[in-house]
Amino acid sequence: FVHVSQDKNLIPKYAALQSLLGVDGGINAICPRIAMILSSEAEDSRSAIAVALKRGNQNDLKKHYGHAVDALESAILIEPNIVPLYLQLASLQAMIGKNEDARKFCMAGLERIQKLKSIPFHKSNIESVKNTRSDMDEIESHINALLSKLVV
Repeated sequence: FVHVSQDKNLIPKYAALQSLLGVDGGINAICPRIAMILSSEAEDSRSAIAVALKRGNQNDLKKHYGHAVDALESAILIEPNIVPLYLQLASLQAMIGKNEDARKFCMAGLERIQKLKSIPFHKSNIESVKNTRSDMDEIESHINALLSKLVV
């Protein structure tokens, strides 16, 4: 977390979240936002990973892959209920042929989805929260599709 945050100059983005501390529930809003900042950085590294793979540049691959994995693993530790993070990390692992690791994160994502499905999101007055179940169903479908492609 620390290395990715320093190397990718994320600290100013985190500092901008300081304004949330004075708002009711703000402390609970910071962790998901930090996780999404990290996720965005990992996604930015994905294209660099693809280029490094294509060119066979092991140094660039190692550097960008390391940043992306560190960012996503940190994001999951900070906010484990953002289930797209598991899919993002599993996809990244599969991209470079780490199928066993990809499978591990697929299974962790599916497990998290099952835990979250017990929450009565449909009772919320907030429309985006009401739709959480269908969003999780879609992510679950993507995770299962990735799992079916993994040869371990």
